[in-house]
Amino acid sequence: MPESTTERHDVAGAEQLLPLTRSQLDIWLAQETGGSGIPWQASYFVVIDGAVEPALVERAVHRAIADCEPLRAAVIEANGQVYQKVVDCPAVPVPFLDLSGSPDPVAETNRLASQIQREPMSWAGPLFRFALFRTGAHQSLLFACLHHIVVDGFSSVLLFNRIAPVYSAI
Repeated sequence: MPESTTERHDVAGAEQLLPLTRSQLDIWLAQETGGSGIPWQASYFVVIDGAVEPALVERAVHRAIADCEPLRAAVIEANGQVYQKVVDCPAVPVPFLDLSGSPDPVAETNRLASQIQREPMSWAGPLFRFALFRTGAHQSLLFACLHHIVVDGFSSVLLFNRIAPVYSAI
């Protein structure tokens, strides 16, 4: 079992620490003990039909992340307890890969996205990753890998519904 990557802190500064919800604590315990066998990093694709400007997609993702405080949580330990706190995330890159010339761009996208999803995430954050894949002249796939401790199915829909209008606005 890999060594824990949870940050440890003293109680000083505890005003910034929030308790985990029961569900979050269950996820944390399951991952830390390796007992669940469940992959807690959920992945999503959003199909974008039409021309896309990768730099603007990246800006839209950054803005949506800035607006989504729960997504910017880090998980830490302090005095034997597990907490979460909101952290400022650096401008996390949204790699752009043009696979439109590939013999099977969707299969190549799935292969690369699967590699991204298998990379462990540090509890110190960020607990998300994004990538943009061009699969054809007029189609792209926005990929998100989000740790389930900070997002669920419903909130992931809200996140993507925030990225789309931000992209349109910029």
